[in-house]
Amino acid sequence: MAQPSRLYSIFLHAMLIALAASSFTLASQNRDLIAMQSADASPSAFEVGAPLAPFEVITADQDQPRVFQVGASERPQLLFFFNTRCGACRENQTHWRALYDTLGDSIDVLGVSLDNPAETAAYVERLGLPFPTVSASDPNALAETLGLTRIPETVRIGTDGTVTDAWLGVLTTGALAKLGIGV
Repeated sequence: MAQPSRLYSIFLHAMLIALAASSFTLASQNRDLIAMQSADASPSAFEVGAPLAPFEVITADQDQPRVFQVGASERPQLLFFFNTRCGACRENQTHWRALYDTLGDSIDVLGVSLDNPAETAAYVERLGLPFPTVSASDPNALAETLGLTRIPETVRIGTDGTVTDAWLGVLTTGALAKLGIGV
């Protein structure tokens, strides 16, 4: 009867070793996935240090587009690129609202929707967005001009019209820190 007990003990030890090896492998894979995600999460259409080209926008009360002059301000600018059907963009609205509440007195904030003015105005009203929001007069041309391939994009522009920081995707605490903004 001592023999089955010994076999059971060996079996349990082997299982513990297998579980430990599996845990080590999973931890290693998790670390690799986090590193890949971090590398993939931050590429942006906007190159830090590069000038941002002017682009046309329309407000809900305008018939004709006007050119948004990047850097045409004495204060830095913070731009939020989104569309009204984007779940990640909706998730970002909380962060963008907090940024506006925190920085609104020291930076010019502008939401730039890739939808028509009527859809944008309804979205702004429905969510109660506090910052000025406009629509791209031609979303496809804007995307091509700026190199936008995915949204949401958050971009900080210096007073000289160059990109100082940019983040693609949902803003996390780490992303906010990358932008140099503590909220």
